[in-house]
Amino acid sequence: MPRRYLLIASLFLLAVLTAANGLADKKTRPDVQKDLDTVTLRDTLYFPSPEGDNVRVLPGTYRLSRQKGDLVQLQAAVGGLLMIQGTPMTHGEDVPGPLAWAPMSREPNQQHLVLIEPGGRGLEAAGRTTEIRARGLLMDTVDPGRVAGYTSGRLGRGQPETPPERPDIEAFRQVVIERIDREIEDANQAFEAERIREGRIKLRELENQRIYEPPKRRPGPIGNPYIEDVTPSRGGQHMEILIEGRDFTAYQRPAEDVEVFFKIRTGTTVKVDPEHVDVWNSKQVQVTVPEIEGIKSSYEGWIRLYVKQDGRIIKSNKKTFTVEPTIVCELLREPYNHWRNHWELGAPLKDEIVRESFHATIQHAYENDDPRYYFGGDGYDIFWSGQRLKNTWKVDTIHLQALEMPEWQASQGAYVRTSHPGTSNIETKIRWWWDRDPRYGNYIEYVVMFCIKGPKGVPYR
Repeated sequence: MPRRYLLIASLFLLAVLTAANGLADKKTRPDVQKDLDTVTLRDTLYFPSPEGDNVRVLPGTYRLSRQKGDLVQLQAAVGGLLMIQGTPMTHGEDVPGPLAWAPMSREPNQQHLVLIEPGGRGLEAAGRTTEIRARGLLMDTVDPGRVAGYTSGRLGRGQPETPPERPDIEAFRQVVIERIDREIEDANQAFEAERIREGRIKLRELENQRIYEPPKRRPGPIGNPYIEDVTPSRGGQHMEILIEGRDFTAYQRPAEDVEVFFKIRTGTTVKVDPEHVDVWNSKQVQVTVPEIEGIKSSYEGWIRLYVKQDGRIIKSNKKTFTVEPTIVCELLREPYNHWRNHWELGAPLKDEIVRESFHATIQHAYENDDPRYYFGGDGYDIFWSGQRLKNTWKVDTIHLQALEMPEWQASQGAYVRTSHPGTSNIETKIRWWWDRDPRYGNYIEYVVMFCIKGPKGVPYR
């Protein structure tokens, strides 16, 4: 082959290899320097205007630029111009031109717009998802480390960093779970303490009605026991009540000779523990309402006495008593597969982790070959879309904890964006985000648990 043909073939082969390398590089390296001065907002946000009131900025893509008086101009991709008030900031990054950024804030429902300019200067403005703006809104969430991480990624400098070794997240997760379990236990103890407190108050009131009969050496025969009144005539478990009538027993008869029964729901009659029966005299018996579960609303039941005498049992009449359900607090517990049917998780989802059937652990991350790796990530997770609790159960609290170490807190976070406490609507929207930060890695992981309140022993689904 002539030398000139060999040279041409070599050049052609070099061109093909170069093009192939370029295509391979494009798979792992995006055109990061495109539209440096634009940002995309997911939420409607309210920013301070030059006049001191609010400027509403709708979701969309905007080009940012500096105007006189530290103003930031937002030019929508479709639409007109908006002007918001900025605050001067400084940085130590070498940028070729204006670089726009919309980092999330550690404050819930707050997001920043940042314009990073050459010469170490820039502007920052804090927006909120509501029109209510607190005085002295802090601007300290965008620290230099976050600016450096975003700038290097946005300008395509360097290779993807290998995240440092993660801390013992499993141990941290267990601490969170135990803390929330304790909170629920404390809530139920508080419910029970309140029931006991109300019962003791009622008992002191009932003591004023106590009749004192003269003592007898021996209990005499009794007639048919008859209940005339119950005070109060309705109540829940552990409520103290007074049963009044006649021929319950003779004075000095042991309490074990009088049994008290409650009908608490259809087909269910409960005997009161003898320790909770106090026979005052032949006309009065004080009793504590037994454990109540399995009813979702008030139930019109009854009370009845069984009196033992001479080897036989004499039954009293039935007296109406309205039973109130026992309200408890517990975690929403569902099988893993059922949970997955009600997740609408914002991409990217690294993996679906459920350590326990009712402790959902979510992790979002980008792989190194994903173009978005260079910019960080943010999005929404929607749990229980369109779902409601049944049988009078209500949402009490949503427990959310980002699994982060203290030094990570400037670079990632998650919070409850929308929930419906006090209602049966369990749908919950969670906002999550993380910056590309070479110091701490590129992902967000959080635990979410749903605490609900309702009648004991009644299903909520």
